[in-house]
Amino acid sequence: MNEKFAGIDVSKYAFDLNVNGNDKVEHFNNDVKDIKKCSKALVKLAPALVVIEATGGYEMNLAMALQQAGLAVSVINPARIRNFAKAAGILAKTDNIDARAISFFASALKPPTTAMITESTRKIKSLVARRGQLIRMRTAELNRQGHAVDKFVDKSLKATIKLLDKQIESIDKEIKGCISNDPEMNTKANIAESMPGIGEVTA
Repeated sequence: MNEKFAGIDVSKYAFDLNVNGNDKVEHFNNDVKDIKKCSKALVKLAPALVVIEATGGYEMNLAMALQQAGLAVSVINPARIRNFAKAAGILAKTDNIDARAISFFASALKPPTTAMITESTRKIKSLVARRGQLIRMRTAELNRQGHAVDKFVDKSLKATIKLLDKQIESIDKEIKGCISNDPEMNTKANIAESMPGIGEVTA
């Protein structure tokens, strides 16, 4: 019996599923109901591997659900899939990556599975993403502050920067709490901090 390889193209509100590069592409909403529906369908299909394109966190709930259902899942950087698809002639230079290209990638390269995604890792990834957003906002306000000529505007900028600092500090504490409550992650963090030149990264 031929092995089956599934590819999933994920966006914020939806995702598409394709198996072995065939012409059938199934469309799902990226919500709890359709994630369960897709998971049941894939469990029945029993693919050797499901490759999901990493899309800034929108894939996390789906990947975690499929792993919990016992499926082999690999979350892959889209740049790697695009390079393969272009080299294989599956995609033109300006084409978007689709589920068919991802399933071809899965079948041809059979990438290793992604480590089990836990609620802790999902939450930390979300917190880190939010932290990055806040830091970019703070940097933008600092740049504006350097060019402020009005006292009221300067006062407003300082107040916003102070608020962003508090938000970043709050997220840092939440991240540390998540790590300390996860034995495996806590062990890895302790090992990293004990190595010369490596410490707690909070910037």
